[in-house]
Amino acid sequence: MNNLASLFFYIITFALSAYLVSFGFRAKKRIFCMFGLLIPIIIGGFRYGVGTDYFNYINIFSDHVKKGFVDIDGIEIGYTLLEQFSSLFAPYDTRMLFIITTALTIVFFYIGLVRFKPQYPGLVTFLYLMTLLPMSFNTVRQGIAVSIVFLALSYAKDKRTIPFVTWCVIASLFHISALLVIPFYFIIRIGMLKNNQSPRSLGLRYISRLIVMISITIAITVNALNLALSIPGFDKYELYTYMNEDGANLMFYCKLALLAVIFILSKYIILRDNVQYNTFIMSGAIMEIILLSLGFVSPFIKRQALYFSLLYIILLTLTVRLGSKKSRQVMIYSVIVCYALGFFVVSYFILGQADIIPYKFSISGGKI
Repeated sequence: MNNLASLFFYIITFALSAYLVSFGFRAKKRIFCMFGLLIPIIIGGFRYGVGTDYFNYINIFSDHVKKGFVDIDGIEIGYTLLEQFSSLFAPYDTRMLFIITTALTIVFFYIGLVRFKPQYPGLVTFLYLMTLLPMSFNTVRQGIAVSIVFLALSYAKDKRTIPFVTWCVIASLFHISALLVIPFYFIIRIGMLKNNQSPRSLGLRYISRLIVMISITIAITVNALNLALSIPGFDKYELYTYMNEDGANLMFYCKLALLAVIFILSKYIILRDNVQYNTFIMSGAIMEIILLSLGFVSPFIKRQALYFSLLYIILLTLTVRLGSKKSRQVMIYSVIVCYALGFFVVSYFILGQADIIPYKFSISGGKI
């Protein structure tokens, strides 16, 4: 299909997927969620030539089939095992591999969504599908890792360190950079407040904690990540960035502006109730912006921001709470939907990031 048809295809199918997920959560019928999530799995699993590194992944799979599934090119063991599992069903066709990788990405996202229990799960899903999932068509391994880290962060919000670290380690089996999320978690905890703190000093205490958190992050990030790049396994990502510079800059300034507005209105969004949950989400979103800003120094740092991007998405949906009346909530909801649409159109349609447009569907594609 041509570029314009591909644009409407993505928007319509992703909107339908998000609607089914939303209905499934409201009706407490997971079958609708399953059908909703099956849509992006089919889109990602049966794509052909969609994603900048699509054919690179086919070449990697081909090399592993011919030479054996060993660590011959620095590919993480988790992904190599997925390739091996896929080859049991289709040793000379990568279609099964792309179905499995897309399914894992979506399933871990859904499990994390269930654990986070956002007020508007359908809206979170739509934002995820329109902003993050298309990027995973290019960065397949990190796409899986981002979803697993999202699940890990659902334990972090409850301060359950052992499950959080465990899931981060599992995520690193698909993309080793996931290990670097672990120290950032302890920094994020600085910005978290408890639910039972006095409302009188809440605002000042929150601001002071954020200042400390931001200062520590900026102070250690560049040195820590530069040190990480000297460790075997990390160095291959030094010059690898997940989007072109123009698009990255544009979306960074857009995200920064939205975060600034939310921060100004923290009293009505973040500190109104459920303070521990909300401050965790806000701190994670701030962490993404900090890493994106430091990404101007190193593209590798910018890639780390992906792991906190789903917290930013949840934060955006919290703004619907600003509406005291139904009409105002619908208006804010609509603005967020327009943001998601604008992000997709600018990033993927106009700037051509990740090379997901035009979309090509193939049942038998990917033969080696």
